[in-house]
Amino acid sequence: MIDPRTSSADEVARFLRDAPHSVSADVASSIRDWVAQRVLSDPQRALEIARSLRDVVNQSADAGAMAHGWRCFGDASLYQGRFHEAREAYDQARDHARAAGAGGLLGQILVAQIGVLSTQGRADAAAALVPEAEKLLESAGDRPYLARLHMNLGNAAYHRHQYQEAYEHFSRADREFSALGATDGMTLGLRINLGVVSYSALSKVEDARRIFLSVEEDCARLGLHHLEAQAKFNRAHLESLWGNYREAISLLESAEAAFAEEDAPELMAGTQLTRAEAFVDLGMPDEAIDLAYKAGETYRSCELELDAAVADEVRARALRSEGRTTEARRLLDRVRDFYEGSELPVGVALTDLEIARMMRTYAELLEAEDRATRSLQVLEAQGLVEPRGRGEIVLAETFRRMGTYDRAEDVVAGAIERVSQLNTRTRIDLWTVAGRVARDAGQRFVALRRYRRAVAEVEKDRHLTPGAELKARAAGTDADRELIDLLVCGDRLKVGNLFRLVETVQGRRWREDEARRTGTAEWSRRRAELASLVRQVQKRELESIQSGLPLDVAELSGIREQIATLESEILSGVRTAFFRPGGESSTSSAVASGSSQLRQGPSSRELQRSVSPNQAVIEYFFTGDRIVALVLRSNASHFEVLDVQPDSIQAKLRQWNMGLESFALLAHRGVPNLDFHRRAADHLLERLATALLSPLLGRLDGVEELVVVPHAYLHRVPFECLRIEGEYLDQRFRVRRLPSAGLLRRESAPSGSHRDVVLVAVQNGPPGAEPEGRAISEQHGAELLLDPTSEEVLGALENARTVHWTTHGVLRDDNPLFSHLATRDGGFFLADLRGRRLGAQRIVLSACETGAVVSGRSDDVAGVALAFLESGTRELVAGLWRLHDQATVDYMTRFYQELGDDTVDTAEALQRANRSMRASWDHPFYWGGIALYG
Repeated sequence: MIDPRTSSADEVARFLRDAPHSVSADVASSIRDWVAQRVLSDPQRALEIARSLRDVVNQSADAGAMAHGWRCFGDASLYQGRFHEAREAYDQARDHARAAGAGGLLGQILVAQIGVLSTQGRADAAAALVPEAEKLLESAGDRPYLARLHMNLGNAAYHRHQYQEAYEHFSRADREFSALGATDGMTLGLRINLGVVSYSALSKVEDARRIFLSVEEDCARLGLHHLEAQAKFNRAHLESLWGNYREAISLLESAEAAFAEEDAPELMAGTQLTRAEAFVDLGMPDEAIDLAYKAGETYRSCELELDAAVADEVRARALRSEGRTTEARRLLDRVRDFYEGSELPVGVALTDLEIARMMRTYAELLEAEDRATRSLQVLEAQGLVEPRGRGEIVLAETFRRMGTYDRAEDVVAGAIERVSQLNTRTRIDLWTVAGRVARDAGQRFVALRRYRRAVAEVEKDRHLTPGAELKARAAGTDADRELIDLLVCGDRLKVGNLFRLVETVQGRRWREDEARRTGTAEWSRRRAELASLVRQVQKRELESIQSGLPLDVAELSGIREQIATLESEILSGVRTAFFRPGGESSTSSAVASGSSQLRQGPSSRELQRSVSPNQAVIEYFFTGDRIVALVLRSNASHFEVLDVQPDSIQAKLRQWNMGLESFALLAHRGVPNLDFHRRAADHLLERLATALLSPLLGRLDGVEELVVVPHAYLHRVPFECLRIEGEYLDQRFRVRRLPSAGLLRRESAPSGSHRDVVLVAVQNGPPGAEPEGRAISEQHGAELLLDPTSEEVLGALENARTVHWTTHGVLRDDNPLFSHLATRDGGFFLADLRGRRLGAQRIVLSACETGAVVSGRSDDVAGVALAFLESGTRELVAGLWRLHDQATVDYMTRFYQELGDDTVDTAEALQRANRSMRASWDHPFYWGGIALYG
């Protein structure tokens, strides 16, 4: 006989291998007990034993043995997320138990069946089994399985969005188990379910957190690592909903490792879906779409249609966030049809709210009002606080757009009474919409108070988000801009306060000097592998050009898929490194705790100390329907609301970029009617200058150098070559750019070296790169390094005083971290700069688009040039657009000639080079695309 307490897995496996066909019901029951004790601690081996038992009893004539064997296999399959196999096994077990007349055993099997059917959304089938199961268990006096029955009924109610009923069933089951003094895998699983319904539906957040933490502690003590991972996963979901992304992602990472090791696809899908929801909140819809799709497909393969519908709903939210509203609407309509067909009114209500959120025209607003109103009635009847809060936001915004402000105010006032019960993101949205309602109703001071509450919630949310890369995208909200817009329209605004607020918004990332890990051997291996794959793509493309043969599309597609996978893995490491043990400094701890010192941007008075008498700082800020320009001198400050519509600037920038692209195609084979093209470009540059600079000229008397701090799409404005009163800007001012005015006070890292280095990408660089590099090297006595590897590049950047690098650049708008500059071994990625402190005081990147900027949802910016500044470089010269090869060689020659004069700084050398270039290259495309950052 097998002893469930002492027999080893090898002993059980050997017994089954050697067992006669006539295994008795008692023996089968003892093996089932053995599996039940190990299904959580070692689910893979438990499943193997259960499968062997099933195969043995199948050859037996004993119906009782067959019932135990099939039930055992069903239990083990269930814990592996194999719901289809579990359901079929329980069907077999039920039939054999009836044949054996084993009423107590049949009752237990029915409880398991009810659990599987409920999880798969087959509520009617599950409900039909409940009376028989309850009667059999009552007759047998089986209190533990009566508790399990209520546990499964709770699951069924939860999946049908009947949360209060689910809570009552779970609570009754918990009381039953507590009375029995049971603390095992089943009771701990019940407590997890009780925690889930407590926070996700009833807003009992602290209760749920305490439950999960106690379960994790008990599971660790009992060695139930599989269940411990489930508790961590659910706590991760709780923390994510409430904005604590730092803790959420850390917990998810731990849970995912456990689920992957145990090959539990349904649980892995759950972690993917939780990540997707977090990424939607963090403003990363592209990654959320992919994760939600994968989760949905996994759920469907497990026949978990309800969970698949939830995954589709998250994917639709991500699609909407990315602007793909037509796709999102189609997907939501399908989800709604599923919920309606399944008679799930809460699911229908939540989907209707998402659909209502996308309706914009007046006719649609009437339908949106109807959908939102009906949805709120359902959610309120179910006592769902958090979803109800989201619904009230949708309804209030709908009323606001319809111009019925009294009705909108009634809705937000009711929601504000329950604001403490809402999660972080919902609180941000509520205070923002409440601010809009008060603003449009003419209640300015109420609107200011509400917007400030929204901004305060944004800061809390940001400080709970790990890593600068996520922070740059996480703090996205319209509240900042709308608050500033409201302030600049007031009568008694102090300029210093406005500067501080704008810098608080624009300079968040730059004020948070986070210590970052420099990486590990595993990081280096993956980085090297990524570089090798990039190099393979470059090589095949070059071979195709040289030979004239077509590319092998299938092969390249496979390589690019490997690149995408590696990027995802590396990016995950970057995101989680911030909160790994040992990866957080006292500074970053202060950020996490919300230190007010790190939260506030500098005031105008603080910045003025860093502004020289001949300088002026112009910081722009886009508020939605206005552009504000703040001018800072060493002895004065001023702000101006520009008399131009943002849409007009965007249209001019699109026209400018189209003109550049067209001219670039002509420039490489000779430009007919060059004078016509130059005059057209000059006319557009004059119109941009008239809108953005002319209103400020009266504040710039005596100024020789402009420091421009753009915002959002204004980073694409070619300030360096704007025209004022018939002359280019460089004929009046030297021009620098900064991502944040706060960087005026930054001290660069000491170089500790007088070494100058010229880096040249010969194989992957532009034509003429090598002659350009040799000429600069000889002219300045600099060390020349041809075709450097990424490690050699990094060595030069960390140890040299100045670095000139001629290469090709690739800017990744979708993922700036993987923008790269070409090297011999594939590419030098922005990821390579993380955690580094560069010694180079001046870096010149003679490469296309290295100065281009990606402005994130949170008003932080990203790009090749800015990554270098963030790593300590004092000045960086970079290209704003696709540069002309020969003109750039000529430009750099003139630039370095001017730098040979020790009295000339970088800004003045660029100014002189611009003036000199126009005599030979008479179009801004040739000389206006070189910018100075720092």
